[in-house]
Amino acid sequence: MKVAILAASCNIGKNLAKTLLEKGIEVVGISRNPSNLYEEMGGKIETRNANIFYADQISLAINRCDAVINCIGIIREKGENTFEVVHIQGVINIIHAMKENGIKRLIHISALGAGRGIDTRYFKTKEMGEKFIKESELEWTILRPGVVIGEDGGIFKKIKSLSTFPVLILPDMRAGRTHIISVEDLSKAVFLSLTEKRALNTVVELAGMELSMDDLILKILKKIGKKRMILRIPSDISISLLKIGEKLLNGFLPVNSEEIIMALQKLNSSPSEMAEKFGITPKNPFES
Repeated sequence: MKVAILAASCNIGKNLAKTLLEKGIEVVGISRNPSNLYEEMGGKIETRNANIFYADQISLAINRCDAVINCIGIIREKGENTFEVVHIQGVINIIHAMKENGIKRLIHISALGAGRGIDTRYFKTKEMGEKFIKESELEWTILRPGVVIGEDGGIFKKIKSLSTFPVLILPDMRAGRTHIISVEDLSKAVFLSLTEKRALNTVVELAGMELSMDDLILKILKKIGKKRMILRIPSDISISLLKIGEKLLNGFLPVNSEEIIMALQKLNSSPSEMAEKFGITPKNPFES
């Protein structure tokens, strides 16, 4: 089996590639700039470059593959990388490219919170992308992970970077609730979806430990051995200030207003869905 991973250079994509390679699956890693990926994977991966904006590039990149895993997504917009282009048009381009190549199997990484009517463009565009997949006549599985934790990327990397400062000035996000999932558990779910066709034509929420984003930041700081003073700005003031900053500094802020709005949601979910569909009991990413 040869599997194409879109956004293979991102944290989730690289971990998925490692898992599949360890299981003896041939992997094609696709990104806009995959130059370092070959070396990072010890020369065991084929790399191809493509831009999600162009269906013809995606079509060439996934040629001769048996399945596609889409990890492409953005949490903040920058320049032409808008939520609509990446989460909706990008998905349309993938579907078109798969049909052109006669590829049926698609595993799509979405987000916990999509499909719940939450008023952010991030969740709305994620939901719209899912809609096109459900109507595509492909053999699809949509996975909605909570916050994905892996020490080599994502929020872990961001907090490590911020921890160089002695004081962290953060929006007050203690009111919200979300779920975390280890990148290893997400990779297991993808592998089982791929090889055993579990959760075929099904949306699965991948939920682990429930906590606030504030608590998550504290856990990461503890994990990396950093004690930092935290000054919390009221969330409504933070959102207003960030919206002003977004107009002036398009895409250059370390966090955006939609991230704070999402962090304040109460995304209740149950780990039992992951256990029922994949037989996975979520691990605690903060335990050694």
